[in-house]
Amino acid sequence: MSAQASPKTANQLLKAQSIEAILNAAGQCYLEKGLSGTTVDDIAARAKVGRATVFRNFKTKEAIFVEYMQRECREITERLSRILESAKSPEDYITTLLLFIICDGPKEPVFKIAHEDYQSRAYTFDLDFFSLTGDKLLEATLPPFYEMAKQNDQLRKGVTLEKMISWIKRLSISFAQDPMADSDNPKRVKEYLMIWAVPSLFKD
Repeated sequence: MSAQASPKTANQLLKAQSIEAILNAAGQCYLEKGLSGTTVDDIAARAKVGRATVFRNFKTKEAIFVEYMQRECREITERLSRILESAKSPEDYITTLLLFIICDGPKEPVFKIAHEDYQSRAYTFDLDFFSLTGDKLLEATLPPFYEMAKQNDQLRKGVTLEKMISWIKRLSISFAQDPMADSDNPKRVKEYLMIWAVPSLFKD
């Protein structure tokens, strides 16, 4: 005789499934209709749940948006962390990280949605969340490679961990703001990073 889940566990599972369905539906609606054009009714219909179920899990429409953005950012961070685990050297880490940020990041739906939110101000989502997410990722993955470069005397004079993090963020932003940047050409971006950018951190 198979063990049955307790009522509490079953209810928790149903709640989690409802939340997941609502967030998935919200993301699809945001991409199709935009933030300002998406209603709670749209999300409920796409998720195949009642309006009451939506508000049982989220107090406001904005709360759905914030939770969706945070979930997507967490997933991107976890995926990038796995990619960075394969880096074999500090230079490899830097180029792999920046290639992802410059070339792959803009293709992520969450960033397209965030860009629209930033332009329309339809919501009050704190876009600093993206910056904080990036900071946490760098703080978690960069130190071992920084220490490796430091021990091997590969760093240029005055390059600290804090300066390296700041440098990565500034370079990422400069690419994002430059309409002429070849973000759709990973090979060219990598060549630029290896020839001009990375040498500013590491000795020849």
